[in-house]
Amino acid sequence: MVLQKWDKSATVSCGASDIGGWVSFHLEIFNGEYNPYIWTCTAVWAFDRVLRYGRILAINRVATKSTGRYIEGANLIKVTVPIRGIIRPQPGTYYYIYMMGGLKIWECHPFTLSSWESGALNKGSSTQLTFMFRVFNGFTRRVHDRLTVDGQIESDLEKFNKPIRLVIEGPYGHTHNLSGYTSVLFIVGGLGVTVALSHLQSLLESAARNKNMRTRRIHVVWSVREERLLKEVYEQDLAQWQNPGTTRNFGLRLDAYLTNDTAVCSSQRRHISPIPTPNNNSPADKEMVSDEKVHGLSRTSDILPNGTLPSASFHKNIFHHRPRIHDIVYDVVEACAMPQENLAVVSCGPGAFSDDVRDAVAKALGRGYNDLDFYPETFTW
Repeated sequence: MVLQKWDKSATVSCGASDIGGWVSFHLEIFNGEYNPYIWTCTAVWAFDRVLRYGRILAINRVATKSTGRYIEGANLIKVTVPIRGIIRPQPGTYYYIYMMGGLKIWECHPFTLSSWESGALNKGSSTQLTFMFRVFNGFTRRVHDRLTVDGQIESDLEKFNKPIRLVIEGPYGHTHNLSGYTSVLFIVGGLGVTVALSHLQSLLESAARNKNMRTRRIHVVWSVREERLLKEVYEQDLAQWQNPGTTRNFGLRLDAYLTNDTAVCSSQRRHISPIPTPNNNSPADKEMVSDEKVHGLSRTSDILPNGTLPSASFHKNIFHHRPRIHDIVYDVVEACAMPQENLAVVSCGPGAFSDDVRDAVAKALGRGYNDLDFYPETFTW
């Protein structure tokens, strides 16, 4: 469940005096008849607040500051929050983030978990949770201002993290175990890629623990407007997939569709700036930059070949047009229509985008492809 597009207050805080005033003003005409009910509700509310704030203190490393950086080209903030290692992160879940500073420290907003890293910190187990979100008004704007100097972008801010005081509450939401599927298809739009990233990390961890996991092929279809966001995710969040020594027995293919007007015009002029490939890539890594007129859409039969199990390879393709969702879903489903093969389709994106994926999956089920499960994630809250 992606909860990072809108910028509204997630909580409304009120004190006991406010509740008492509300009771005396609105219920005094009943001569205390309803007071037992309202004070019972007040007690439940107070008990919930005590547990909630106690949980925040228990899971956060308050003495250790979080870090963050603002990526100007994508209007994106990426923050890393250290927590105690008592909670095992789960893909697809979300957390409420508080900024400890300013006049609204009670205000919190939900953001989907993007990735995590476990390790030791200050003589205890610790986990670093990473979140990505756009800069709008209100809360996200205040976080942005904390990461900038005098309203201007600091020199080299995109390369270096700055300390910022953040705490989180969670996790909330639900997760899905995708390791039981032979093939997994992610179709995401914009920052819906956080859902795919968290599931990819979970699959890597499952592969390290279980050598006999069923997953063999993963295909990520990502529709994204900003090339800067694509580079950030590719270079930072998919770095572990580019390492040939990564423990896994399945392959990953990333099809990125740049949909902004500049990219499309650039593609039509055949002057395309590809994403740089790290020097330590394995020979199996490939890069293809194409446009619809020259190469057409990549057929999934090349991605999910029947009767073959891919090695630990990573393939990336960059297209400068919008994805044809129905064709992509149909090709993947057709390639998986064989005995002992099953497919999970995970989608996350804007409303119209998710509706197209849902419609494509429904039509595939209507054609008789039954070994198919669909997991839609919400882009708003």
